[in-house]
Amino acid sequence: PPAGDAHESASTPEARRRRSMEIQAEALLALGRGEGQIALDALRTLAALGEEGDAAAIELAQRIAADIRGGKKIGVSSYDLYKTLQSEEVVPLLKRALLDPAADARFRANAIDNLAFSKNADTLSFVLSLFEQERDPQVLDQMLGYLDEQSDPSVAATLARALPGRANPDERISTIQALGRLGGDDAER
Repeated sequence: PPAGDAHESASTPEARRRRSMEIQAEALLALGRGEGQIALDALRTLAALGEEGDAAAIELAQRIAADIRGGKKIGVSSYDLYKTLQSEEVVPLLKRALLDPAADARFRANAIDNLAFSKNADTLSFVLSLFEQERDPQVLDQMLGYLDEQSDPSVAATLARALPGRANPDERISTIQALGRLGGDDAER
């Protein structure tokens, strides 16, 4: 595209939203032709657009995953998709999705695992900062699974602090079980 288009596409939220729809449409056509790598590249580009590209990026990631699960020959594997989702370019999308309770729950839950396997240095502190407010059971389960594997003392303290605010019995039980597995002073209170 001409240089003016590139500058304009980054200048306003509306222009970035329009650009995200164009990128998504091109990526879906590429998927239809079996060119999954183009779709993965588009996913990175959409993530880089910021919030205006999030919905299109999430839909595209889900479509790529569905095609792979469905056995479609698109030239990329689930490993390629995971590596893209764990890439430095896409980590901000994962974080924005986790901060947005309205984002797709399945994508948000999977975002926990993708963050855990990324090179993102603040995954633990980020997940801990969201734990007390998270209400989606699927996302909460993924968070607890991730937190279970951490040896940081702040994990048990955060879970113990969050416990009184968990009115849902299933959430309370899951949190208590995670605390029991973690052990330590906070688990004994």
